[in-house]
Amino acid sequence: FGALHGKYEIFTMTRTKLSKYYQLTLSSFNITS
Repeated sequence: FGALHGKYEIFTMTRTKLSKYYQLTLSSFNITS
């Protein structure tokens, strides 16, 4: 259970970073276009 919980935390953190990066890319793309 501990290992699974750790993997879930890593997955959540990665997903949060990816969504923030995605929003940043979208906003910068909107500024340039």
